[in-house]
Amino acid sequence: MDKLGKARLAGSLADGTRFTHSSAMTLQSRLPLYVPLYGGRGAIIGWIDFAGSQQSLSGTLDWVKPAGVAKSIPGGFAIRTSMTGSSYTQPAQGQSVLSMSRAQLTISGSDFDEPFSHSLTAVSPIIMTAPGVTVKFAPQTGTYRGKLANSSAPISFSGVVLQNSGTGYGYFLAGASCVLVQIIPLP
Repeated sequence: MDKLGKARLAGSLADGTRFTHSSAMTLQSRLPLYVPLYGGRGAIIGWIDFAGSQQSLSGTLDWVKPAGVAKSIPGGFAIRTSMTGSSYTQPAQGQSVLSMSRAQLTISGSDFDEPFSHSLTAVSPIIMTAPGVTVKFAPQTGTYRGKLANSSAPISFSGVVLQNSGTGYGYFLAGASCVLVQIIPLP
């Protein structure tokens, strides 16, 4: 957020659609959100609440994706969903994005009847690995990308770091479903 109360937001929806938005915040630390999507045929609409000196954000959003804009979900949808996030400050050169040497990577949802986990170990300030898993963090943006070895084909996933909680949340698409990917520090 700048000195005039204007906030800039960048995000990625569970269908892979990326968006940016900037707007002035209200005196109550709320940000109105309206982002046209899919050539103006859909949108995300809602209010985002900032708390804790603007370090945490949350809100309820309406997401409309019309029929016919994607092969993976041909019928489209209109849903109300919650969102969460945090501000991000790039770490000093050579410092880790999440300040952890070990983490639990958990994958759940869609075709995964039971969530499954991998214990990750930091091999550099920007890379964590486990057998069959690699996660690479981008210190400039606070995002991450990963690959999970799979018997049929590797699975790529991506997400964002929430510095206020020291965690990472992301997703990958499995057909018409979204699969949750969480990175949580281990002691």
